[in-house]
Amino acid sequence: MVDTIIFSFDRAMQLSFLLESIVRRDIHKYLNINILFCYSAAEYKKAYEKLQNRYPQFQWMKETIHNKPELNFDFDFCYWHNYYWWLKYKHLRKNKSNFKQIIRQILSSNRNELVMFLTDDSVFYRNIEIPDIRNEKTAFSLRHGKHLAGGEYKETENAIEWNVYENNEATDWGYPFSVDGHIYNKARLLKIIRKIIFNNPNTMEGNIACHFKEKHLFPQMKANKCSCLAGFELNRVQAIVDNHHLGISQEQLNRYFLDDYQLQIQFDTAQIQYFRPEIESIYAQKKEEKIKIYP
Repeated sequence: MVDTIIFSFDRAMQLSFLLESIVRRDIHKYLNINILFCYSAAEYKKAYEKLQNRYPQFQWMKETIHNKPELNFDFDFCYWHNYYWWLKYKHLRKNKSNFKQIIRQILSSNRNELVMFLTDDSVFYRNIEIPDIRNEKTAFSLRHGKHLAGGEYKETENAIEWNVYENNEATDWGYPFSVDGHIYNKARLLKIIRKIIFNNPNTMEGNIACHFKEKHLFPQMKANKCSCLAGFELNRVQAIVDNHHLGISQEQLNRYFLDDYQLQIQFDTAQIQYFRPEIESIYAQKKEEKIKIYP
């Protein structure tokens, strides 16, 4: 099994879309699902409680917000880059929550050898297939496939393989660490998690990716010939990274979810060239009623 941690903030409806796909697509029961969630208002809390009741088979852990931000010294003082980040970025100097502690707690309390992270704005669109990947220096991606553009890889009988650091770092193929569907040796990654300074999903991904690149860690990647995971940037619920998104209101989506609507995202699964494919349409659906959200 793969210890899987899903990050979610104020997006119960999008998380529901992901969890529905996991129930449908994880036919071999590979994934040990742990949901690390947080909310900013009572209406979002109500939505997460509704979702917890719908999926009691998964482990739910709430991120605790500190009443007063605490100084962040939860990192390896012997690694120079931590000092650089700590001095350069004010948001890293204090912890607003116990985010990093919960991640360590989840990973330390399970005996599975592998770990994967997911964000609540993704979905599994094909059945999940994971081969034997016990090599601790090799990572496996569920978001890659031959159909993704821009990759330099070699093909084997059942998979594709590539060196991350021999690919363009501006593409999906050259990014060394991802919280969207990359599977790693847990013991090795846990040591890195303890070492690196971060306090939310964005700083976690960015700082660990930088460390990977500096040390050339996990250079070899493998994937099935066709991906099974896709991501959708419908909205932005954090202020750290100014990522592209469609600007769809998470407040409105939350109201739809509380009114028993389900999210439906239409995209052409035969024409996926990037991890975040082109969206054809987005609906909120309840039985036969459909409310168009996009375009």
